[in-house]
Amino acid sequence: MQILNHKIIKQTLDKRFNKNEINTLKQLPKPFSLKDMDKAVDRIILAIQNNEKVLIVGDYDVDGTVSRVILNEFFQHINFVADFITPDRFKDGYGISLPLIENTNANVIITVDNGINAYDVANFCKKNNIDLIITDHHTPSKPINAFCIINPKQADCPFIFKDICGAQVAWYLVAGLKSRLNISFDMSQLLDLLVMAIIADVMPLVSINRVLVKKALKVFNNSSRASILAIKEVLGKMEFSSEDIAFLVAPKINVAGRVKNASLAIDFMCEKDIDKAIDKFKYLVSLIQQRRELEEHIMKHADKQIDSNDNVILIHKDTFHEGVIGIVASQIANKYKKISLVGTLNKQTNIIKMSARSYGQANLYDLIFSVKDNLLSFGGHREAAGLSVHKDNLTEFRKALNVEFVKQNISYKQDTLVMGILPIDDINYDLLYLLEEYEPYGQANEKPRFLIENVVFIESKRVGEKKDCLKLTSRNK
Repeated sequence: MQILNHKIIKQTLDKRFNKNEINTLKQLPKPFSLKDMDKAVDRIILAIQNNEKVLIVGDYDVDGTVSRVILNEFFQHINFVADFITPDRFKDGYGISLPLIENTNANVIITVDNGINAYDVANFCKKNNIDLIITDHHTPSKPINAFCIINPKQADCPFIFKDICGAQVAWYLVAGLKSRLNISFDMSQLLDLLVMAIIADVMPLVSINRVLVKKALKVFNNSSRASILAIKEVLGKMEFSSEDIAFLVAPKINVAGRVKNASLAIDFMCEKDIDKAIDKFKYLVSLIQQRRELEEHIMKHADKQIDSNDNVILIHKDTFHEGVIGIVASQIANKYKKISLVGTLNKQTNIIKMSARSYGQANLYDLIFSVKDNLLSFGGHREAAGLSVHKDNLTEFRKALNVEFVKQNISYKQDTLVMGILPIDDINYDLLYLLEEYEPYGQANEKPRFLIENVVFIESKRVGEKKDCLKLTSRNK
C-alpha cells in the first residue's frame, strides 16, 4: 500500500474531478438547455396570465417535498395561486395517479420528482384536454404521451449533466419562469432548501452538483429561514457540512412521509414563525424513534428469510411497514453486500410493494428493467427503485433477478476505500485545510480514508445517539 504525503493526497483527489469541466463552469448551465423547458415555461405563463387552474403533484420524500416548497415559494412571490397535492404513501402510493386527479378541474398539471412512468395519467390528461407537464429525474422506461417533459435523463436532452435530483429540475423550472417573466427573484434564496434535496437523494457530488452544494451549504449556514433556524436550534449546531445534512437533517424531513404524512415536513419548511417552526421540527425528531422501532421489527425477521446463495436478496412480509422498507433495504444491502429488495404484502390484493437498493457499482435500474415483465409497476434509478409485484409472480421474479444477475455479469466489487498509509506526523492542520478544499464529500466524492500504522490507543469512548460509534485517542507506538 502506498505511503502518502500531502502532495500525493492532493494529486489523488484532483483525479476525482474533470478539472476542465469544473474550471469552464463559470456559471451554471442555463435552464433552457433542458429539453422542453421553453414549452413548459410558455404554457405555465399562459396559465398565469389567463388565471387558469394549475395543479402541482409532488412526492413524499425530501426531494419531492422540497420540490413542492420551491415552486410554492415562487408562485407566492408572483401572487399566483396554484393547488398542490402530495400523495399519501399509504393511501395513494407513489407519485401521480388516476385517483388523485380524475376529478380535477385543472387546466395544467405539473409533476415534480415523479410522473415519468405515469402512462395512464398521461393518457387521461390527453383525453380530457389537460396539459400535463412532467418534471422528473428518474429514468424513463418508454415514451410517454405528455404535453411536455423536463427530465435530464431523456436520451435527447442536451443538459450537460444527467444526475440531478427532482428539486433541481424544479429549481431550474423556476429559473426559466423568472427569466421569461423578466422579474426580480433571487434564485440563491432557495439553495438552503435545495441542498437538503440534493444530498438526501444521494446525487453524485461532482460537476454542477458539487458547485451547487458548495454554494448552497454557505446559504444554509447563513440562512434566516425560520425552518433552517429551527433545525440549528433543536440540533444545537450552527455550522452544517454535507454529512450533517445527510445524517442529521435529511432523516428528520424524510420521516414525515415514512411514518405519518409528508404534509408535516412541508408545513415545517414553509413555516414563517420561528417558535412554531421549532415545535414542528421537534415533532419530526420525535418520529425518528417510531421509525427505528419499525426498522428493528423488519430486521428481526430478515435473517430468517435471506437465502445466502442468492446473488440478489429479496424478502417480504405483510407486517413490514411500507414507510421504512427503503431504509431497511439499504441496511440489508450494506450488511450483506448485495442488491436488496424488501417488500410488504397487502393480503387483500396479494400485491407486494417493494423498495430496492443497490450495492457497490451494480446498476439496479438496468437489472430490474430487464425483468420488468414480471412486475405491475416499476421506477427508479441506478441506486434505488420502487416496484410492485403480484404474489403469484414473486417466485418467477426472484428467479429471473438472479438469472439476469449472472447473465449481465454484475459484480459487487468495490474500489478500496483506503487511499494509502498516512504517517501520523502528517495528521495536522495543513491536512485538514487540504481536505476542506475538496468538500463537499458524499456520493461519488467520498471522504478520504487513510491507514495509520504503529499507534497505541490510550483511551476509548462510545459516542452518538445510540452509542454505536467509538471515539479513540491514540499516540505513536
